Amino acid sequence: MYRDTLLHDSRQVQLSQHIKSYNLKELAALYEESPKTIRAWLRPHEKAIGPQVGRKYTPKQTAIIFKKLGLPSKISVQFDDFD
Repeated sequence: MYRDTLLHDSRQVQLSQHIKSYNLKELAALYEESPKTIRAWLRPHEKAIGPQVGRKYTPKQTAIIFKKLGLPSKISVQFDDFD
């Protein structure tokens, strides 16, 4: 499984359990938006994200999407304490 970290509130967040393949409908459900809206949000980032593999975005592409759009509210993460 592809592992990546995002900076959120000046801490690193391990997202490995949420970094997996998603199709557009699944991403829309995570962001609580319509697939049409998600497609519009992704359009400016197409070059960075790259084309879907079949009907799904790869785990690496999902990490890029989360970085570009922010974390969906449906994903709860635990912060690691790096102090």
